[in-house]
Amino acid sequence: MADIIALGCGLVGNFVVTKLTQLGLNVHVVDLTVPQDVKSNPSVTYQEGDIFQLLNEMPNSSIVLNLLPGSIGERIRPLLISMNKDIIDLAFTETEPTIHNQLAIEHESTLIWDVGIAPGLSNMIIRKEYERDSNITDISIKVGGNPSSPDENWSYMAPFSPSDVIEEYTRPARIIADSKIESVDA
Repeated sequence: MADIIALGCGLVGNFVVTKLTQLGLNVHVVDLTVPQDVKSNPSVTYQEGDIFQLLNEMPNSSIVLNLLPGSIGERIRPLLISMNKDIIDLAFTETEPTIHNQLAIEHESTLIWDVGIAPGLSNMIIRKEYERDSNITDISIKVGGNPSSPDENWSYMAPFSPSDVIEEYTRPARIIADSKIESVDA
C-alpha cells in the first residue's frame, strides 16, 4: 500500500517523489506520463493517463500530494476534498484556497495549501519574523531554479511548470494591506 499518492511527476513532482522514497516511504504516482527513473524506483507504483479519469482508480492513502501544474491542480482540488482526502497542495493557485473550507468541513478533509518552497515556506518564515519584529515594512522574495549539478553553462531552468512561471508574472497578485486582502496588477 502507498504511504502517499503524488498527483503529478514533473519538475517538482519528480524531485518530491524521489526525496520521499529516499526517506523510506512508498509513493503511488499518477500523471499523464511518468518519467522512467521514477517508474524504475522499487518504492513507486504508478498510473499513467488522464488524472481526472484515474481519480477513482487510485489506491487508498491517507495523504495526497497535489503536485500538478496550477490550472490542473486548481480543478482537481475540490474533487479531492469531496473524496475525503487529506491534501498537501503545492499546485500554484490563482484563487484563495480557503474558498474550499466549507467543502472540506463537510467531507472531513484537510487541505494544507501553498506548501511550496518559495512562495510557501518563504512566506511562513516572513510571517514568523514579522511576529517577532512588526517594524518590517517591505519584503522582496526572489525565486529561481538552481541546477542540481552546477556547471559553466547556463544550466538554470524554471523550477516548476512553464505555464505557472508565466502566470506568476502576469496575473494580479494578492497582497495584504491594512489587514485587508487586495488584488494588484502584475
